[in-house]
Amino acid sequence: MAKAQGKTTVFPRLIFWTTGGHLVSGFAFWAVWQLTQDEVWIRYFFDYQSALFFALLGGLEFVLAIWAWSQFSSNQPLRSAWLLVVLASACRLMGLVLAHVLGIRSYLNPSFFLAEPWIASRGQVLRQIGLAISGPIHMLVLACALFRVLKVYRGLKVSAKLKLIDYLLVLVVSLYTLRQMYEIVRSLPQAGQHLTVYTLLNWITDPLLSLLLFEAIFIRRYVVAMGGGLIARCWGAFTVAIFVTSLGDMGLWVVRNEYIPYPLNSITWFIWFFASAAYALGPAYQVEATRRAQSQAAIFDYM
Repeated sequence: MAKAQGKTTVFPRLIFWTTGGHLVSGFAFWAVWQLTQDEVWIRYFFDYQSALFFALLGGLEFVLAIWAWSQFSSNQPLRSAWLLVVLASACRLMGLVLAHVLGIRSYLNPSFFLAEPWIASRGQVLRQIGLAISGPIHMLVLACALFRVLKVYRGLKVSAKLKLIDYLLVLVVSLYTLRQMYEIVRSLPQAGQHLTVYTLLNWITDPLLSLLLFEAIFIRRYVVAMGGGLIARCWGAFTVAIFVTSLGDMGLWVVRNEYIPYPLNSITWFIWFFASAAYALGPAYQVEATRRAQSQAAIFDYM
């Protein structure tokens, strides 16, 4: 029994160790950059190692989401919800590759070896498309998935009681969203002349994050009320991913408004690695929960 349970966290452990190693390496590059004042160190880290981290972890998230979806039979109501999670993770993976690999000038980008002058401008367009797909479009699909999950759990007539930490998380994200909406309203007269689809998508990002956080918190509380375990960790990971994504947006806002001077504000760039890890942990815990259940069922059958 102990041996079977010991194997149930292999994917979460892989994600934790990979993210931890990446962060240690990243802070080392950041420290060398600060000591030498040579930006080539931090550019190397973000253009190469970080690009690979985003792509590989996004790929793992997508594969695990497919695996989690395949564990549900066609007559189980959560199967359709996890199909939407698969679509959301596909959006994240596509957007991450476009934004961090194909949207920048590096040796990881095949277009780097082409000398045409339009390559640089195309890269910027691809980066914007990637950020839109991995950002608001991904969030919109994920919101539909979580709504489906929430509907299933509410149908079980389980009582979900929020705790103080839940209210605090929602309050922080909601206040920031209201602040952003205020800035958008103030900028409308100037923005109206240069309004783009990319701008509109950026405007809905923070409201979507507020909605996602509300959904994820309630789902986790429903699962905790039913016994918790790895399934609760699954939805807890989604909750952390959504909240940390909002923190990342707050970091961009702080940098944009120069509330923290450069280069000290560069520390906010590392927030996105935590978000990527948490998004991957969601389906990882779901897969491990089913593997544990199957392993224990096999043991009982053997006995």
